[in-house]
Amino acid sequence: METTEATTEPSLQAEVHLAQAAALEAEGAPEAALRECDAALELLPEWADAHYLRGTLLATLERLPEAMAAFERALELDASLHNAREEWAAAQLRQAAGAYLERARQLREAGDLNPAYLACRFALALQPEWAAAHNLHGLLLENFGEYARALEAFHRALDLEPALEEARQNERRVTQLLQHEELVVVARYLNVAQAHLAHNLLAVEGIESFVTDESMGGMYGYLSVIGARVMVRASDAERAEALLRETFAPLDEETGEEEAFEDEESEMS
Repeated sequence: METTEATTEPSLQAEVHLAQAAALEAEGAPEAALRECDAALELLPEWADAHYLRGTLLATLERLPEAMAAFERALELDASLHNAREEWAAAQLRQAAGAYLERARQLREAGDLNPAYLACRFALALQPEWAAAHNLHGLLLENFGEYARALEAFHRALDLEPALEEARQNERRVTQLLQHEELVVVARYLNVAQAHLAHNLLAVEGIESFVTDESMGGMYGYLSVIGARVMVRASDAERAEALLRETFAPLDEETGEEEAFEDEESEMS
């Protein structure tokens, strides 16, 4: 009789902890739920359902390697937990997508936009409903001068995660850009650094300008950067062109490098 009571009491306590964990998960408190789940497993370390719930909570907290280990342990203890197998596979995909997205961020910060774009697209292929990936996709499209598509990407990010403030700020910025006065390309440069020098020069003269990458389409949505362009508002175009020609033309004669590889053209209407 004493043996039965000794084994029953921990089991009941573990069930209470796991029930609390499930309730806290439903309330949107995964960290507190995880503590209750761990308490249940201290009492019953071979409980497959507790390991499964622990994996779910860890995945919610983006602790994906730990989540996968928990799902694996649950399946070792009970191979019939098919949900654990599905969640394990989903965590694997999320981890792979996360690696691609982090790589895309690093490449974008380094100015390597083509591989950044491709890495971001890989992340989206693995996790098409990931708001952060759509937000970065929008930023890269903006870098390429694809403003309408960038706005669509920010809208998609907000549809998936309305509280994503970075995407909301990006959406506002690009919306204002599209609503403003027509933008005109005043110069194109093969050397991206020269485009940024032009941008800084115009800023000193009180002319707001935008530097975007010249790009051309390729297979699978891959974009190739072939230079950079400087855009200003139509009302500033004449003065901006004059300043840039005056500043860079002598340098170009010396180096033999083309100042711009296409004349002024309207970018947006």
